[in-house]
Amino acid sequence: MSERHGITPEQVEEACYGDSTLIKVEETYKNRLLLLAPRDNGRLLAVVLVPEGEGVYYPVPARPTNRQERRRYASWRAERET
Repeated sequence: MSERHGITPEQVEEACYGDSTLIKVEETYKNRLLLLAPRDNGRLLAVVLVPEGEGVYYPVPARPTNRQERRRYASWRAERET
């Protein structure tokens, strides 16, 4: 799934099934979802979910977030805390 980025399936599950109040979901192209989610160690992962059926998604690539995604996540968190 994410061997190219050094992310294991367990790390993806850790991020996707973590505290839902900390997961930012963005819609992307072709009805895909981009999850920006923290792992237990505090590092953010970007996980792309592809629709497989009605309300069912599967993860494709997962990778560490880039600077722009980290900024969007930090801004989103700050808005939620006010």
